[in-house]
Amino acid sequence: MKDWTETGLREALPGPTLLSGVLPFPPHLAAAQAIAETPIALPAPQHLSGTAYSDGSCLHPTDPWMARATWAVAAAAASGMGGLATLASQRVSGTQTVGRAELSALVWLTHCTGDFRVVTDCLYLQQRFEKLRLSPMPHRWSEGVNGDLWRLVQRTDLVVIWIPSHLTEDEAVALLGR
Repeated sequence: MKDWTETGLREALPGPTLLSGVLPFPPHLAAAQAIAETPIALPAPQHLSGTAYSDGSCLHPTDPWMARATWAVAAAAASGMGGLATLASQRVSGTQTVGRAELSALVWLTHCTGDFRVVTDCLYLQQRFEKLRLSPMPHRWSEGVNGDLWRLVQRTDLVVIWIPSHLTEDEAVALLGR
C-alpha cells in the first residue's frame, strides 16, 4: 500500500470498503468459479506410440475469479495426414492455474498405455517426472495444492522431455532430433 494515496484508494475501491475495510465479493463470479473448479474425470486413456506433446494454459491467470485453465495432448496425425492431432483436451478441475493445467495433461498421459515419450514446455514438471522415473514419489507431493493430481499418477516410467516454449517449428525439430 506504500504507493497508494487516499485519493487513489477512493477512486479504486467501492465506498463500503473504504468505511469497513471489507472488500465485497461478486456472487456471480464466485458461483462461476465454483463451477469451473468442479471435479471432472479424466478422458479415457489411449494406447500411444511415438511422441506426445502436452501443454496447459490459463486465461486470466492472475485473477482468482476469472482464471480458467485447460490442457491438451497432441501427437502425429494418422498416417498420410501430416501435422498433429489432438488426442485429449479438457478443462482443469480444482484451482485454475497454469501449473495445474500442465500437470493435468501429464497425469492423463500416465493413464495411457504404450511405448511413447512426452514433450512438455514445463521444465519443473519434466524434472519432477525424471525424479519419478528414478525413485518413488515423495509423500509431500501427494499433499498440498496439487496433491489431488499427483495422487492420480498411474505410471512413473514416462520419458518426459523439455523444450522451451515459443520456438519456431525448425528450432523445435532441431531440439527433438527428428
